[in-house]
Order: sequence, then structure tokens, then C-alpha cells
Amino acid sequence: MASSRFQFFDRGRGIEWRLVSANNRELGRAARSYPLLPDTVAAVDALRAEADAAVHWLEQDESGRWRWKASLRGEVVAAASRDYLRRAECEAALGLFRDAARTATAQPVVHRFLPAVGTPARAQELLDTARRRVRVQS
Repeated sequence: MASSRFQFFDRGRGIEWRLVSANNRELGRAARSYPLLPDTVAAVDALRAEADAAVHWLEQDESGRWRWKASLRGEVVAAASRDYLRRAECEAALGLFRDAARTATAQPVVHRFLPAVGTPARAQELLDTARRRVRVQS
């Protein structure tokens, strides 16, 4: 049976994580990126181990939309993946994140998201560069 899991990805500005449910809906994501995969995995491990000690809160922006955030030891570590129109929806989404974060699995595999490029040759160049980075970091 599928379960919630942490996924790791790189969009060109460092390694980030996100928590997805068993049906692949994103429940929350890292509040920051990390330079290397081991740093990101350590952040996820800390979140799982200290989930009960995390401080959670809701924020409403000037347009009236709601978002949640979570912190550990005074550092913001997680945030909502999207805005919510209603406070109750935001609270429910936070509850799903909190429950899933305690038991979610994490496989340290990085998914790469390359920026949009104009030509197939440029896309291949960026892909080759990303592959070289992985070899250097390993």
C-alpha cells in the first residue's frame, strides 16, 4: 500500500524537499533549499524526529489568502505548497501535513527540473551539466 513520502528535487537553486500523500498530492514543502542532498535529508530526518515539537501557525496575506508554516528550534522549516481561500481549509491542510510528516518515508533520490530552454541542443547541454554536478557531489 502506498504511503506519504518525502521527495527531493533540484530546480537549479539547491536541493529542496516536498511531502506528498499516498495519492501524490503535495502536502507541504521545504521553506528553503540546501546545498547538498545529505543536508536536505538531515533536515527531513529532524522534521520527522521532532514533529511533535514543531511550532505551526497560519498567516493571512493582504489578499485574504491563508498559508501555514512550521518551525523547529526557531527556524522556519516547512511551508504550505499553496494558498487557501478559507482558514478552515488551511487548518485542515496543516493537519494532513503534520500527520503525514511523522510517518512518511524518504528515499534520497534527487529529481531534476531543468529550466525551460529554447533548443534541444541547449536542453542536452543543461542535462549534461546537471549529471556532472551529481557525479561531483557523490
